[in-house]
Parts: sequence; C-alpha cells; structure tokens
Amino acid sequence: MEYLTKYNLTTEDIKDITSSIDEDDKLELELNEERVSSIIDYLLSIGLTNIKDIIINKPNLFYDDVNSIKMRIEKHSNTNIIELLKEDPINFDLIGM
Repeated sequence: MEYLTKYNLTTEDIKDITSSIDEDDKLELELNEERVSSIIDYLLSIGLTNIKDIIINKPNLFYDDVNSIKMRIEKHSNTNIIELLKEDPINFDLIGM
C-alpha cells in the first residue's frame, strides 16, 4: 500500500490503516492500486481530503468503481452531501455506500 504515500499519507498513516481494516480490505487495497487510486483522485477532486478516515471507516467504498461512486454523489449534489462527507466518512451511508 506504499502507493498511498502519493496522497500525502505517511508511513504511520498507512500503519494505522492496516491495523484498522480487515485482511480482505487490505488485499483489496494492495491488489487494486489502479482502481483505488482512481477513486481517491475523484474524492480529492471534489474536495474530500480525509482519505485516511475514509479508508478506515468505509473500506468497502474501494470495492466499487469510480463511475458508480461519481453517479451516487452527483445524484445527491443538490444536498450538502460533500460537506457531510468531509465531516464524517460514515455519512457515505446517506447515499447507500
């Protein structure tokens, strides 16, 4: 998961992530760098910078493809969903993720 350092996550952040998620989630993040990176790139592009918290609290998000995530977020763009997601990654539950 060293590729996560390009998103300003430190080695300590990566250790926190790996100690907080289960083995299946770790494998998903390790084996699918391209998909995970495209999701992180999208999240950053819409102003979500709490990447470490998102990975720890919503690792299932990274099993999905970026287009599906975009559609769900854009569907709720008339709400304050981005602000809610910035506050707490658990708020992904509000859009079914």
